Amino acid sequence: MTGQDGNAQHRTPPLARGRVLLPLLMAYRESGRSVEDFLAGFDLSFSELSAPNCFIPHDTIYAVFEAVAQNTSPDFPALVGQTSDPTVSSPFGQAFRTANSLADFIGKFCVHAGNNTNAVTMTLDVSGDYAVLSAKRRFTPRCSPAYMDAFQISRWATLLHETAGQHWEANKVLVRVNRPDLLPSYFYGIRAVGAGPDGYSFRFPSAWLLHELVNRIAAEGIPAGQDDKNPVPTDLLSSIQSVAKSMVGRNDFSVTTLARACGARGAVLNRRLAAYGTSLSRIVIEAKCDRAKHLLSRSETSVGGIADQLGYSDATAMTRAFKKWTGHTPSDFRTHELNRHEASVPILDPVECDCETYQE
Repeated sequence: MTGQDGNAQHRTPPLARGRVLLPLLMAYRESGRSVEDFLAGFDLSFSELSAPNCFIPHDTIYAVFEAVAQNTSPDFPALVGQTSDPTVSSPFGQAFRTANSLADFIGKFCVHAGNNTNAVTMTLDVSGDYAVLSAKRRFTPRCSPAYMDAFQISRWATLLHETAGQHWEANKVLVRVNRPDLLPSYFYGIRAVGAGPDGYSFRFPSAWLLHELVNRIAAEGIPAGQDDKNPVPTDLLSSIQSVAKSMVGRNDFSVTTLARACGARGAVLNRRLAAYGTSLSRIVIEAKCDRAKHLLSRSETSVGGIADQLGYSDATAMTRAFKKWTGHTPSDFRTHELNRHEASVPILDPVECDCETYQE
């Protein structure tokens, strides 16, 4: 039973749905810390991460988990996984809504996981008296995934402990995870051993698969089916566009940093993007243009403020770039939007654009 094709070579930027961070961030807020100030360091916002179509690089998610642990305690992410409501985030919440038995839940979880990440394969192997649930990365992370793995393993441990109930036998459970020292001090008596950074696994008695789930109360935070309508990007172009969308607004957002976030050389990506009739420069331009149009039409942010957000030196530079993109000045576009709820303004070809180009 597999969430995605583990044999396929991973050729798109590794992305995951931003909502996977919500339980951690809500616990961080409950600890008395400012989530928005914290996320500003990653050029993210809580509302942005809550959107069903928000996908960000896996390495960004790993970096957020690690930063939270540094600001709190090394086992904070694992404690959150152990104590948080599993119905408040996907894909756990989606699977909880309709599953009856543990086997039913894991099967649906693996399916939903495929809609939430394009870089991790979830597999359930059943052989005789034991079942093994495994997570396998199809890429090499640049940031340590250990804190997120501890969070995920702790969620599974709590689920299995509650499901097994009076049949719980800790000596028959084995966890393999990158850093066992990050797990909670009270871990239901489970033995945990070290593993590499490419994933984790959970071995448990296969008889538990027939047990009914307990406390299956679906949270209202994620409407049923919403994430299914916004699956993780699986082709190169949409994946890079998602990464660009998550980066726009950063002071260092450029062709170079976009290529780095996608885990490949810019020249290589440009050769592959040629098949789509586009380039990294074009994607950067479109991301900046979309953000500028959004701010002009849906906020009162000044042109100078938008220029600052998009990394321009002043309002004049922003105005010059925006007119090259759309054929309109920012002021004219904003006035146009006030008179029309939706304006269709095409993006011009980025000839002579101030955006950098990538050369081999």
